[in-house]
Amino acid sequence: MLGEPGADLDGAHRLLEEHGETAFADRFDEWWDMYGVRPVAAEVTVWNHQVGYAGTLDLVAEIGGRLCLIDFKTKGLTREGRAKPLSDSVVMQLVAGLRAEEELVDAAAGTWKPWPHRERETGSEALLLAVAISEAETVVHQAS
Repeated sequence: MLGEPGADLDGAHRLLEEHGETAFADRFDEWWDMYGVRPVAAEVTVWNHQVGYAGTLDLVAEIGGRLCLIDFKTKGLTREGRAKPLSDSVVMQLVAGLRAEEELVDAAAGTWKPWPHRERETGSEALLLAVAISEAETVVHQAS
């Protein structure tokens, strides 16, 4: 899988380039470099017993010294050539992640552990970022 140790990121980019499909990857790379993203965890499945919610966060990262819960959405373009807007459900998904109680450790064994990034446990609230990636631009929305 890309991003794992030993992954051939350069080879993957070359393959995209051979097919003229680097635009989304290039916008993502620009965003990553501009924000100085330091990944903590990717594709984290979380659970909240109180509300009966389970979901997967795309990325938990540190940006500018703050913990961020991030959801990525690939978007098409508007007639004006801008990334299409994000739906309100993205914010609800991020808030649910912030309120998570547990994270999945091992799906096959059904093992969970307390969610270490929960507001009550850390004393500070993570930033919630919805990132719309199109072939023309990357638009970041901070949810409250």
